[in-house]
Amino acid sequence: MILDTEYPQFEIQDTLALSQLLKKINKNGIKILEIGSWTGTSTLTLAQWARKNNGRVQVVDTFQGSEGTRLKELAKNNKIYDLFIKNTKEYSDIIDIGVYSSIYMPYFLRYHKFDFIFIDGDHRYKEFKKDLENCYKRLNDGGILCGHDMDRRFEEIDFKIPDEAYEHDEYNHIHVGVSRALKEFGKEYNIVSKIWWMIK
Repeated sequence: MILDTEYPQFEIQDTLALSQLLKKINKNGIKILEIGSWTGTSTLTLAQWARKNNGRVQVVDTFQGSEGTRLKELAKNNKIYDLFIKNTKEYSDIIDIGVYSSIYMPYFLRYHKFDFIFIDGDHRYKEFKKDLENCYKRLNDGGILCGHDMDRRFEEIDFKIPDEAYEHDEYNHIHVGVSRALKEFGKEYNIVSKIWWMIK
């Protein structure tokens, strides 16, 4: 696994949490969708489970980082896509790569449905909310929809959030856009480590 301390990666507890969630969908031919893969740390966990169950993983990422984040700056001087390919080469036969913004996912994957969807793309409120809505529509009944960077439930945030904060990846070290969008989505969800998840 090619890693660099400059590239944010999954914490080990997040990897373990994602692995436990995957085990809830013990299905032959499992179809997995990942929104936001970056250098492939989480993709490897998804691909390992897909391999065990004769499944496939579809990833969607621009590999350019989200607007207003440090990742955007890193992507200007580093070939993130090439890193992803190197890191996931062991599973290249079961990983399908869509190099485009997730806003186009409903079009490119309009004939596809998935059993497990993991969202870790743009964390700004409007962008994440759209990913949440679009991914739920692409999820099979009984499937799991989950995502990264759930720092705190919206109702548990104990400071005032200015409107402009939702236009950024995070505010006061909290991904407030993720918290707000999940509350407004109105579906019951659980949290394990920093991963939120729900069953359709």
